[in-house]
Parts: sequence; structure tokens; C-alpha cells
Amino acid sequence: MFPSEDNARSNKEARAQEGQQRSHRRTTSKSPFHEAAAWVHWEYSPEEWALFEKVDWMPIRLRFWGVTVGCAASVVAAILPWFFFSLRGGDESQFLIVYLSALLGWCVFLPLVIMYFFSYINARKRHKARQQEPRTVTFSREGVWEAGAFFPLNKFLTANLKKVTLTFDPPVLHFRLRIWPSGKNWRSSPTSSTLHVPVPRGREEEAGFLLERFQTEVIQARVQLEQRMNNPPEPR
Repeated sequence: MFPSEDNARSNKEARAQEGQQRSHRRTTSKSPFHEAAAWVHWEYSPEEWALFEKVDWMPIRLRFWGVTVGCAASVVAAILPWFFFSLRGGDESQFLIVYLSALLGWCVFLPLVIMYFFSYINARKRHKARQQEPRTVTFSREGVWEAGAFFPLNKFLTANLKKVTLTFDPPVLHFRLRIWPSGKNWRSSPTSSTLHVPVPRGREEEAGFLLERFQTEVIQARVQLEQRMNNPPEPR
């Protein structure tokens, strides 16, 4: 009787200890997403940090609001002639010229507004994130962290990196992305967006290696994977 009770007690203690170990592993282990080591970690001076506003916020904001104002002006230009010619009369041919010109402008500006809208939204998120400390940028295979805020560059049905370029004077990395605005909703249509990251002083060579790594380990690797999925090897 007593040995069986001792065995039951020892089994119970062993199960309890094993459960505590599993719980400890779950709480201390990181998710697979965060297991990838950082590729590059950059720190910026206040002057270098301010360059983000010039290359990654101001041009995108001006472009978006410029085409938005143009689209709104074309709508107004198409509506006003109706009131002007109905109140004062006038040549119908002049009305048609104004109306068709405004309609053409609206057809040109509206697609641009739609195209730039999500780029503007994403750039505004990065702009707001950079108002916080620290003044750091970290790259990994999945994306970029600006002031600790994550922005994906390589995430299924969220963002696909299509092209990386490096320009100089000042040195800036440009990441051309295909973005799915609705995230995991596979029915959403992708749009294009570009993320611009200035390179800190003295890190130009490191930026070149980073560009090559994104091209080979992200872009080319995804293309090869898609080719294997579309054309799997013939079974033997």
C-alpha cells in the first residue's frame, strides 16, 4: 500500500514539475518572428534624424495633397459652368469645352489620388513613430523598425519587397513595396508604396551590403520560391 502511494505521489510531483517547466518555456521563449537576428542597427544624430522628414515625409505629403487639390479643383471646374451658363446664358460650345476639360482633369487626378493615398497613410505612420525616442533604425529579414515601431518589408499578404536602391548626396535607401491595405484579407488589391531610409554618416558601405542582402535573401529568394510553387519538380 505504502509503495503505491509513494509512486503516485512521485508521479504527481513529476507531472507538476514538468508543467511548470513548460509554462516557464512559454513565458521566456520568443516567438519565431522575433528569433531572427538584426541585420543592421543604426543610431542617428538629431540632424540625421531630421533628414527623414525631408526624404520620407514631405515629398509624399506634398505629392498626395497636390493631386488631391487638383482632383477637387477639376470637380469644381466641372460643376461651376452649369450654374454660370444657366444663370447668364452663353455659348454651349464654350460650356462643353470647359466641362470636358474639367472631366478629363478629374479622370487624370482621381487615379493618382487613389494610388498615393496608401503611400501617404504609411508615410504618416512612420512620421508619427519618429516623433518618439530612440533615434534608431533596425533592419531584419521581415522589415524595419523606426524608433521601435515595426514596418514590414517582407510579410505574407501584408508587404512584399519588390526593389531596393541606394542613392547618394545624401545617401538614402529606397524600398519599393507592394502593400495589401487590408492586411490578411486576400481579396484586397495590392498598391505600391516606397519607404525611404537615410543612411547615417559613415554607414554607406554597410548600406551597400544591406542592399545586396535584401536583393538576394528576400527578393530573389521569394522569386525562386514562387517559381518552385508554380512549377514543382516532376515526381519519379
